[in-house]
This record gives sequence, C-alpha cells and structure tokens, in this order.
Amino acid sequence: MNNDEYRELLIEASRRDFWTFCQTMHHYKKEWFHIKMLCTVLQAFWQGALSRKEGKQFKRLIINEPPRHFKSRTMVLFSAWLFGHRPKEKLFVASYSESLATDFSRYVRDEISQIRTSYDDIVYEDVFPNTKLKYGNKSFKQWALEGSFFSYKGCGVGTGVTGRGCTVAIIDDIIKSYEEVVNEAALEKKWEWYKNTWRSRYEKGALEIIIMTRWSRNDLCGKLLDGKEPYRIDTLKKCGKILYYDDTVVLQQEVFDGENMLCEDMLDHNSYIDIMNTVDPPIFKANYHNELVDIKGRLYEYFNEYDELPKPTHRKCGFIDIADKGGDYVCGIFGEIVNKKGYIKDIVYNKQGIEYSIELCARAIINNDIIETVIENNYGGSSFPLLLKNVIGKLCKEKGIVNKYVIQEISQRGNKLARIITNAPIVSARLYFNKNWKYKHREFYNHVTTFQREGKNKHDDAEDAMTGFVESFILVSNAPSVTSGRIEGL
Repeated sequence: MNNDEYRELLIEASRRDFWTFCQTMHHYKKEWFHIKMLCTVLQAFWQGALSRKEGKQFKRLIINEPPRHFKSRTMVLFSAWLFGHRPKEKLFVASYSESLATDFSRYVRDEISQIRTSYDDIVYEDVFPNTKLKYGNKSFKQWALEGSFFSYKGCGVGTGVTGRGCTVAIIDDIIKSYEEVVNEAALEKKWEWYKNTWRSRYEKGALEIIIMTRWSRNDLCGKLLDGKEPYRIDTLKKCGKILYYDDTVVLQQEVFDGENMLCEDMLDHNSYIDIMNTVDPPIFKANYHNELVDIKGRLYEYFNEYDELPKPTHRKCGFIDIADKGGDYVCGIFGEIVNKKGYIKDIVYNKQGIEYSIELCARAIINNDIIETVIENNYGGSSFPLLLKNVIGKLCKEKGIVNKYVIQEISQRGNKLARIITNAPIVSARLYFNKNWKYKHREFYNHVTTFQREGKNKHDDAEDAMTGFVESFILVSNAPSVTSGRIEGL
C-alpha cells in the first residue's frame, strides 16, 4: 500500500470513527484509554446506539471526569466531527462564563477552517469536504455553516438564550468555584436558569450533553438524578464506570482507583500525591474522585432510621417552625418519644402558602394523633397558631372525634444558627426517621443531608424544626408544660 492509499484509508476511518478522527487530526495516543472511552460513548450516544431499557434512544449524557484530562478539548473536536456528518445540526454550548463559551466556539470554528501547511497534512476539509463555514458569518459567539441560517451559539450560564433553537445542547463546566458549591442560593439560581431558560430552547428530540465535576447533590447533575437509581452499571477496566438510568447515561471516571492512574501522561502518581497533599480534601475528592463536597462538609454526619416504632410510647408530640419571611418553608415534625429518643412519623415541609401549610399540619396532627404541638413563632403577631387550631377543630368535627389536641406557642431569641450547630450531634443521635423518609419526604431529606456547616445555606427551616423538636421534647428533664400559654380548644 502506497502513501496515498494509506492516507485515503485514514481519512475514511476518521470520517467513520470519532476516536480515529482524534488520533489522526490531533495525535491522540492509543494509550489514552479514558479518552478512547469518552469518544466511544459520545459517538454511540449521538448515533443512537446507546438505548434505554425499552429500546428508545437516550437523550441525555452526563460526563464526570477529572480536570486537565482533555475532556473539553475532546468535546470541541466532537462538535466539529458531528457537524461533518450533519451540517444542519444546531448546537448550543454553555459554560460558567461567557468567555469560556466563546473560547469553545472559537476552537470549533478554527477546527472546521483548518489550513493545510504541507501536502502530507490531513485537515478537516479532507475528512469532511462538504462542511464549510458560511462566508461572512464567522463571529466567535455565533456562526453558521454553508447552507444553514444558524449552526452554533455559545453563552454563559445565567444569560439569556433567545431567538434560536438547538438540536444538540452542551453544558461544559457549569460551576466556577468551591464558593458556589457551598452557596445554596447560587446552585438554585443555576438550576432555575437550566429549567426555565436553557431547556426552553431545545427542539423536539434534542440531545443534551453535560460535562462537569460532581460537587453536590444540589448541583445540576444531582438535581437531574435526584431520587433515581441506575438499572445497570458497567465497570470499566480501570478508574471508571458507566451508569444507566431510565432517561440518562453517565460516564464517570476518577483519576486513581487505588491501583491504576487514569492516564499517566496527563497526571502521574507522584503529581497526584502532591495535589492530594496541597488541595483541601473536599475539593480534591470532588475534582479527582467524584466525591461530593456536601457529603464531606455537611452539618449532620448521619441520621438514624427505624423499621417499627418501639413501645411503650412516652408522648406524642410535634414541633412547627413557621416561615419567618417570604420564600421560607413551614416545617413541621411529628412523632413519638421513647426513652428520650424521637421517632419521627410525619413531616410537613412546604412553602406553597400559609393556608395550605396549616391544612397539612392539621392533618398530620390528627392522622398521627399528636397530642401536643409546639409552634416557634418569633414574630409574636402571627395568626398561624390560632388558624391551625381552627382547622384542627373543623377537621375533628368532620371526623366526629374529640378535639384533644393542644397547641403551645414559643419564641426563640437566641442565635438560630448557633443553636442548630450546637445541637446537631444530638439531632443525629436522638432523632429516628422512618426508613422510607428519603422517598416520602424527598425535599426535606435532601436539604438536611446536605446542609453545610460552613457556607451559605439558602434555608434553615428544616434544621431549625429538628433542633426545636429535640430542645422541646428530648433535652428537658420533664416535658414542657403544655398548659402554660396554651390556646384553648374551640
């Protein structure tokens, strides 16, 4: 076989196979197993070869890989490669900053418009001769290919995406820093942008690719996978796995699996040890091992669970933390005390309005026969306790039962966060939750299991309610007198 014949075979192989394209065009080494796996998964996902249990094509691919391992560079090449096959694709790319998205856009555009420097070079137009940039439409942020009105747009996370729709949506590196990870409001803002702005631009059947470090159960990947379990897990030969969910496939690779480095060319073991000894452990674990920061930095180390309620019950009680301001939650915790341990039977965690919250609390009290309930009301003028008593009376009348339920109102003037932190070990040790709580009360569960000891937590209503419960019913030598300050039944 002469050189020209070999060249043509290589061009054809690069057109057919994305991994070969990367090797041919950019000298990717055959030893880079993790990149070969990334290329294989990307191509299979885009071509519909990865299928769900019912045979339908996956529409979302998540990639969790360590930094500085060529994943963003490979995504640039993949974007150019898919345009070679389907010039009519419309691609959106978002990064945490507009400058990063612009860089991504420039690299894709430059890949397509490569200039040959010698006869032996194989450039993009050799592999895909029919894919060319549209004349006069070569801006960095947005451009088109010949025969298309629009092909590519890059933007920063949080910015508007108007006037266009996409067939392939790529989010590359949505979180800027550790400071954002421990800022619940910042994570929520990104989630709202994703739901209400980004996804609104998807055309029917659009594919979605998310590349990011896993930081938190409240990050974008955590939100998308919340409450889901993979139905299949493929373990890679080293440092990784592929997880298959009902609607999402996840490629997850870590930098070291205890025996093998992911790629010695990109990070050898000595450098790995140096980084491990230099970087804060939570950040190191997140970046290089996909271990969530909010697991490491969370306030509550563990929560107890129970299958059956022990006997005999000492008392049936509840604690309600009402919303201090707009956007807060009403949180009610209802259970029984056995040997100075609280067994939680029901939870109300709601911010849909006071009337609805009162209805939920009233039904929880009656359905669980909660004889005494303490309401934390730091704004004395609130009508919540009286309204709750009214609703309880109404429900008792409808059910034909005796209204035996007592409500006590208290106020706390101490530092709320200090109380929450001080009592956290007691909450972990003395409160027991029904084993299905992580499913029945998912939002509550997610919040208390990721609440940060240090960081900007957006809400603390659940934590305040748990603290109030142990202060009112467990940490006292005798039960608080519910006859003092009680609101008389109707």
